[in-house]
Amino acid sequence: MIKSIRNNPLLLTDSYNLSHPRLKCNMDWEVSHLYNRREGMILYGFREIVGDLLSIQITETHVTEAEQCAAMQGLRFPSELFLRVVRECNGYAPIAVESLPEGTWCPAGTPFAQVFNTVEGFGELVTWWEGMFMHAYFPSGCATEAFHLRRYLEAKQAEHGYDESFLWRIHSFGFRGHRSLEDAYWAGTAWNLSLQGTDDFHTTLHTPHAVIGSIAALAHKVTQQFDDEKECFERAIDETAAAGERMVALVIDTYDANRVIQQYLPELGLRARERGVRIVLRPDSGDVLQQAIDIYEVAKAHELLDVVGVIIGEGMNAAQVKRYDAKLEEKGFRCHSSLTG
Repeated sequence: MIKSIRNNPLLLTDSYNLSHPRLKCNMDWEVSHLYNRREGMILYGFREIVGDLLSIQITETHVTEAEQCAAMQGLRFPSELFLRVVRECNGYAPIAVESLPEGTWCPAGTPFAQVFNTVEGFGELVTWWEGMFMHAYFPSGCATEAFHLRRYLEAKQAEHGYDESFLWRIHSFGFRGHRSLEDAYWAGTAWNLSLQGTDDFHTTLHTPHAVIGSIAALAHKVTQQFDDEKECFERAIDETAAAGERMVALVIDTYDANRVIQQYLPELGLRARERGVRIVLRPDSGDVLQQAIDIYEVAKAHELLDVVGVIIGEGMNAAQVKRYDAKLEEKGFRCHSSLTG
């Protein structure tokens, strides 16, 4: 069961490590270093992964279970080594891990951590959990991507003279798309290091000092409750104002996106202005880029750009954000008027 995946730290290794204590000619002292050899990265998550693992006290029960698991693979577990950890080190692995501070930019090929044993004869433990330590690649990769997106926003902000609100224009909808809750934790908290808009509600607990926020938003399931989707949009505007909030996203493709843009948008924009609300229209299928351009043109024609925006969340990644921005700018679309999810 996944809930017990960390119960026995001795199992959190590669099977070939079981043979190394007897294959080596010396285990007195060892040292290892870790680095990313391909690209620079923001180091993130490494310290937490290491700390959580090494804080587990190893017991004789762990050793017995590891022996049984090794036998299932036709291998022999190095019980003597770990029984020494139990009896001589009170169950805590005698290794030290030193790393650069979390959040450090690490150029390609630069070691970001080193591991060494602190008691003679336990050199094999230096690399026993190396695979676990390397799992920090995922949070570090997420933090690096978020950092690059932030730098992109800052460059655009400087180029066009946008105010600080421009830095909110890339929004995370990542929670439901992750492979696991652990991935969602790492990716969501990494996002919050550099970016501000997020629907990853759980990260508010884990990053209490981050400057983050979200907005009210319709989903297709909400719009489908109404026989008249225009009535749904009007209610969304009214309820957002009544709640004391100032922005709401309206998904427009539940029935007919073009009808929303061409027929409903002018009236909805005026209603939003009267109530002190900004509406953000979200095309979610079809040619979403063209729909975004159409929204901008209709809003501009009716002098509603101060209360109407666009968010595109369909099939987006960093490269797509930049491609779409370039095409929107060609059409005279101000990036400040669009959001990306």
